[in-house]
Amino acid sequence: MVEARPPVALVLVTGFDIYHQQLIRGIRPVLAGRGLVLAVNTLNLVSSGLTPSLRQLIATVSPYGALLTPCRHPEEQAELVALLQELRIPTVTIAARMPGTSWVHGDDRGGMRDLMAHLLDECGVRRLAHARGLVHQRDAVVREQVFREELAARGIPVDEDLIVDGAFWHEETYRELRALLRRRRDLDAVVAASDMSALGALQALADEGLRVPDDVLVTGFDNYPTALSWPALTTVDPEQIEQGRAAAERLLAELDGDARPGEEIVVPSRFLARGSTRSLAPGDPEQVAAVVALARVAQEQLAARDALWGLSYVLSNCATPAEVADALAESTLSRLGIDRCFLAVFTDDPITGDPSGDGPPEDVSGGRPGTTPASDPGMRARVVLNYSGGEQGPAPSEVFPLGRLLPSALRHELRTELLVFQPLRASDRELGYVLFEQGRGSTLVTDWLRTELGRTLEAMFSTQALREHAATLADVVARRTAELAARSEQLEAEVETRKAAEGRLQQAVAELHRLAMSDGLTQLANRNRLQEHLGVQWKELTRHGGEMALLMIDVDLFKAYNDHYGHMKGDEALRIVAARLADAARYPQDLACRYGGEEFVLALPGTGLDAALLVAERFRAALAAAAIPHERSSVAPRMTVSIGIAVARPQDAVDPWSLLDHADRALYRAKTQGRDQVCSVALGPTGRAVAGGPVAPRPRSPRVTIDPGAR
Repeated sequence: MVEARPPVALVLVTGFDIYHQQLIRGIRPVLAGRGLVLAVNTLNLVSSGLTPSLRQLIATVSPYGALLTPCRHPEEQAELVALLQELRIPTVTIAARMPGTSWVHGDDRGGMRDLMAHLLDECGVRRLAHARGLVHQRDAVVREQVFREELAARGIPVDEDLIVDGAFWHEETYRELRALLRRRRDLDAVVAASDMSALGALQALADEGLRVPDDVLVTGFDNYPTALSWPALTTVDPEQIEQGRAAAERLLAELDGDARPGEEIVVPSRFLARGSTRSLAPGDPEQVAAVVALARVAQEQLAARDALWGLSYVLSNCATPAEVADALAESTLSRLGIDRCFLAVFTDDPITGDPSGDGPPEDVSGGRPGTTPASDPGMRARVVLNYSGGEQGPAPSEVFPLGRLLPSALRHELRTELLVFQPLRASDRELGYVLFEQGRGSTLVTDWLRTELGRTLEAMFSTQALREHAATLADVVARRTAELAARSEQLEAEVETRKAAEGRLQQAVAELHRLAMSDGLTQLANRNRLQEHLGVQWKELTRHGGEMALLMIDVDLFKAYNDHYGHMKGDEALRIVAARLADAARYPQDLACRYGGEEFVLALPGTGLDAALLVAERFRAALAAAAIPHERSSVAPRMTVSIGIAVARPQDAVDPWSLLDHADRALYRAKTQGRDQVCSVALGPTGRAVAGGPVAPRPRSPRVTIDPGAR
């Protein structure tokens, strides 16, 4: 007998940052006794609106209720609520009021009043700057209203010149506050609309030579663990765990008939005064606790970044979904704190088991009106990774409908408290999903799995399509060759046909090799090509002598560019950067490569440090001439790059991979010293750096002259 499917509660969120994870921590224990809590990422960066897989999942998983956080756009949220209402799924929203639903939110107004009373009445400040959030977002509007109301209640006029746009983000606040501090420095407090914005304020004040709290007080809002700073940040805790708990309890009350939809539920906030608004004696227990907490978060973030970087490198060499599964399971999942993980890819193959998995095949939806019938199962999937209890198990070959989440052999894995559902999408299609449980670790993990696995599978399936095309052409060649033996009277015409087919085959094979060795976005060489090229050139330099220079290049503040202009503009900007870099590589043995994301590498065999610096400046001049606007850059109003250069000879007890590592370290120095500059290192015998160092940033002028006769 097939095991009945467990009851499911959907938690629909836009991403899985610390905000959503805190909410889920409150939701999970309340709903755990009712069955599986399935947290679904609704974020769609590829197109607007709900994706087909999300619509099918909501319809066929047959949830008994849903909890919904604000979507990226109001239109998307209205569409999602309409779908839930159409399917008659009871819904409670968090931090967003929607018609016909109860909604839960934190007491932003009360928390902000307590914060302002602390600053104005206890600390005695009078010249307050405010880094406000997104102007259309409810929390930002309420927090700014209370800021103004509390000043007015004490007869203090609002200085509009001290109101800056922080957009809830540290980079935006840093840029705007530094611009303010260059005009005037008479403020005595900065009230940021969020903790992330407060971090930008702390950095801006430090860079302008002002001390916190001695010269200026700083406050935040949200009490995010990832926003720990020194000094510890005075903030307001909106009790997001309690918000999640209240929303879950409200949903159960409505399901049990103990409450009616449409009620507003306010969760009290908690004000927390810390070191950013009051001086503490050295060795104070609060200081010690803050340092320990800050070190713990930093250690967790660094460990996660190291594990994710390592997995990214391994995934770049995977050619099949099975290899991706092995790469995830061998060591990375346990390092990322993931206890269970199931990777499924969509397929066009027919369903191979009971279509419903929990009853007769005529009803996959559990009887809920408006859901997908068994005669049209919609999207189908096959599991390629089965990871549970720290071990990789066999992946069942069964093809099953998306709404079942897992095949029959793994249905017992759904009888748990919480699983996270991350859809995997490409530019033009949906590829599959990852279903996992994270018991510990960094918040970086969840969104990274979505983006990195999506990119890996997209490249893999595109390469597979080319291989299938090449195989088809090979079959054509073989068939035509056999026909030639039986039709001697048409030999000449058939020979020409064969040559043409063979030529197409060679072109396909050559194109396949080119694609395998090139980056799909920029058409530069990829890491595989760089690895091959460095090996060949290093051997040549070993035989004939000479130096090799490697330039590691990083586009400054590219994430801020993507967030502001969008990913399509970001891709266009990367193509321009790649074209200018390719133009800088003028010799046949030079190679420009996209190393990953916004990082590039330029290999210059037979080139010393002076020539490498000329090439770097030629590239920076070309990029400056392109004048790509970057309004969110704190470095310049246009797009800039930071460059690390490393130079060595094969005889100097190094290899090209350690040389690349030295270039990366030089790049790190260039970024930490302010970006938009070049740092270099030359390696002597035994691989030690014997020369080199930071090169002054190029003057920010509209014209840069490079000797055209130079390298």
